[in-house]
Amino acid sequence: MDGAGELEKVYRQEATRIRAALAARLVTATDTQGFSGSSSFTWSIHPAMGTVPNVVGLRFGPAQTALQAAGFDSGLINYVDDSTCKKIGKVISQSPAGGTVTFQGSLVILTVWQMPPPPFQCE
Repeated sequence: MDGAGELEKVYRQEATRIRAALAARLVTATDTQGFSGSSSFTWSIHPAMGTVPNVVGLRFGPAQTALQAAGFDSGLINYVDDSTCKKIGKVISQSPAGGTVTFQGSLVILTVWQMPPPPFQCE
């Protein structure tokens, strides 16, 4: 599968997961009397909101733990080569940015430094 196809697959999976999370958070049911005297229910969706933590500068493991603790998912990760070998494993950037208020369960995309491929050698 090419990169665009893989990305589309990830987005479809994420959309399905978010729809399921929202459906699980139907929290309000108001009983009302219909004109014929029968009961009806009005459902309101109140998805949980949260503030995305700032994980830039953290190592990947602790960054992922912080996101999960706040109710977010770090399922999509981009990697960038670190030719200095001093920042390998640290988060360079995130989207959405730290401090953004959004739906809990949302995907936070991380960009992480990695070791360059061979024949490069870290000293």
